[in-house]
Formats: sequence, C-alpha cells, structure tokens
Amino acid sequence: MGNQSCSTIISVHSPAPVTAYRGRGCRADVRGLKANTIYKFTLQLMSPRSHSRLSPAVEVWTSPMTPTAPAIARTESKAVVLKWYPGTSGADKYVLECQFVDTLDDHKSTAHVSRQRSLVACASEWKVCYEGRENSVRIGELQPRAAYRFRVRALNGAGHASLPSALTQATTPMRLPPLIPRRAVEQFPLDAAGDIVVGDTVLFTERIILDRGTGALIGEPARGAVKSRCSDVATDDRLSRNARGPKHIGDRTIAAHILAESFYAPSYTKQREVRELRMQVVWCTISANEAAPYAKQAGDVIQRSAAHILQFETFRCPWLDEHRRLSHHQERTTF
Repeated sequence: MGNQSCSTIISVHSPAPVTAYRGRGCRADVRGLKANTIYKFTLQLMSPRSHSRLSPAVEVWTSPMTPTAPAIARTESKAVVLKWYPGTSGADKYVLECQFVDTLDDHKSTAHVSRQRSLVACASEWKVCYEGRENSVRIGELQPRAAYRFRVRALNGAGHASLPSALTQATTPMRLPPLIPRRAVEQFPLDAAGDIVVGDTVLFTERIILDRGTGALIGEPARGAVKSRCSDVATDDRLSRNARGPKHIGDRTIAAHILAESFYAPSYTKQREVRELRMQVVWCTISANEAAPYAKQAGDVIQRSAAHILQFETFRCPWLDEHRRLSHHQERTTF
C-alpha cells in the first residue's frame, strides 16, 4: 500500500458484485445496506499496469431493524404482559431487558426504605428478562405496586443485535379485580369483530356435542381431533330425533388469555392454512348440568382454531396500550 499510484477496490456481492469503495485508504464505510441481510465483501489492489486477484470473501450479516417499543397488553400484581413488533427486515429472536425503577408505596418502614434505596441505586442496571423467538411474553416475579422500564433488541441468526427500542414503563398494581363471569359485560367491553391476536384476553362460546353411540366429544377444536361438518352440529328437530346422530348437550363459555399462535395445513379439508391459537383458561361456565363434566378449569391450556373462536359473538378486554395494538391483518401484512 506504500505505492501512491495504487488504489483499492472493495466490492459487495449480493448477489452480483458492486463496487462499494475505490480509493487509496485502508478503511471504508459502506452505507445503504439492507438490514438483516448477508453480504460478501472482496478486496482488490489496482495499479496503472495491473491488478491483483480478488481477496477471499468476508461475510457480513447486518443487524435487524430496531423493534417497536413493547406495548402493555395487561398487568398483574406481580407480572406484566408485553408485545412488540419487529422491523420490516424481521429477526431471528429477541432480547427483552427490564430495569427496576421504584416502588409506589406511600407508607414504608425504615428497613423497607433502606432496602429500596439499595434497589434504586441499581436502577441503572438492565437485566435480561426474556430471550426467544416470540414477540409476546409474560414477565413474572415482579414486585407489586412498582414501576419497571422495558426495552427490546432484535437479533439476527449470527447474534448481531439491533439498537434498543424506545422505552416502555409499566406499573404493577397492588391488586386487580379478578375476571369473573358476573362481570363479563363490563370486563369484556370490546367486540372482537373478527380480530383476535396473541396478547388478547377473549370471551367466546362453543357448543358441546357428543356422539350418541360412543359418548365421545365431537368436534373438539384442536389439531388432530375429530372434525365435525356443519350438518353435524345442527340442532333442529330432525337431529334431535336421530338416535345415532350427534347430541348437543349444552354450551361452554370460556374466558382465556391468548398465549401463542401457529399455522398448519389440515389434511381433512382443502383449506390452505388453519390458524391455531393456544390459550390459558381464566374461567369457564356451562349452560346445562349435563355438560358439567366438560367444563374447563382455570389454568387449563387449550387449543382452538381462530375460526372456531369467532363463529359466534366474541369479545375481548382492552389492552392498557390499546392504541398500540395491531390487528391480525396488520401483523400479517406489515411484518
């Protein structure tokens, strides 16, 4: 590089080679690259009379775009449920960090104040509270009536991280009124209107139908279960008189948190893709004593297709950050 008549060419291969730098320096800043994309760079030395061979390629994987700030779906006395959205370049996984800010108690003992001062002194320390591929998570083991800050980074397959997102501050309450059936109207005020996403808490109704011959539950809407046709679930007089046909024994109303979603191609229909939701039951009621053995218990994890949940009226609780909630259509078309 001591010969002043020599110059250096840096080429980017993605996929065709493009000259990214030409000059006599020993370094270069290459801009305008796409986020979360793999590039190969080669170096070549040029002189007025000849040029060198291309150097061995070095592979660079750019970092993903910065995710959105975490949105607060709901809080509990010792937990918070957050959801964020990736940049348009996507991400391989996420790292969510938490920072304790302070407690909000008005009356504190001397020992408590001393302990809290020690905690506040460490408030500048960010701790990883989640690392994984999901963009929605429940963070537990928090203090009641305390403030926390959260931020998230996106990582590519090589482990290169984006810049941290904007901060979100959440406050855990001392206690919340529980979700109960007799307060369903006020606690589930929003009509889902065909739109439910991970992070929602929903209220829906489903029919309980038995096979008269075997007593087996028909149409339990989870992957791999026996599927029933629309004609199977009719409840007209003709079906009621059919001793061998399905029997509608009651309805089941379920309040549940949407935990995760998955997509699969079913073998029992020509439908291209089924969206399946995994949920945790909050409470369940049944419409008839005969259906009592099929009531779900609080804490049960169940799976239902989105179409099944939305076949009758479906309602949901508003998010604390309702204005930052994206619809399922927005999630599928934006990211």
